[in-house]
Amino acid sequence: MNRAAKVLIAINGVLATLALNPGVQSAIAGFAVHHPFLLVFGASLSSIGHLLTDSRKQAGVS
Repeated sequence: MNRAAKVLIAINGVLATLALNPGVQSAIAGFAVHHPFLLVFGASLSSIGHLLTDSRKQAGVS
């Protein structure tokens, strides 16, 4: 695996971890009130978090 792919996987892991944190989600939402372009970023983080949570539940991982 090349270095760029490893970096993208690492970034994706960090974003996924942040997406699962409700405090981070609410902080992004509060900041996005003043910076509307962040609503898209916050929504994508939230979607990633929900997808990960759903897939973990289906796999039986707590």
